[in-house]
Amino acid sequence: MTDLIPSVSSEILALRVVAYRVINFQREAAKAAMSELAARRANGDDFQYEAFIEEKVKECTPNPADLEGKDLATLLKELDGISSR
Repeated sequence: MTDLIPSVSSEILALRVVAYRVINFQREAAKAAMSELAARRANGDDFQYEAFIEEKVKECTPNPADLEGKDLATLLKELDGISSR
C-alpha cells in the first residue's frame, strides 16, 4: 500500500482511515494514509479529509438502538440484504 500512496486519490486515502476506524483494518496503512493526507494539505491540497472521514465513519457505524434485541443471525441476514441491492 505505501508504494501506491502517491498515485491514489485523497478520497481513497481517507477511506483507508475509515476502514481502520470502523473495523480496525490495516492500522499501518491508515497511518501512512493520514501522513500522506497531512503532507498533501501542507502542499496546498484543499480536500477536507477530516470532515470526510467523520462523515463516512458515521455512515458505517451502526446505531446501537438499531441493533437492540437482534441476534447475530438476524443482523447477518439484514447485511446480506443490503449488499444485494
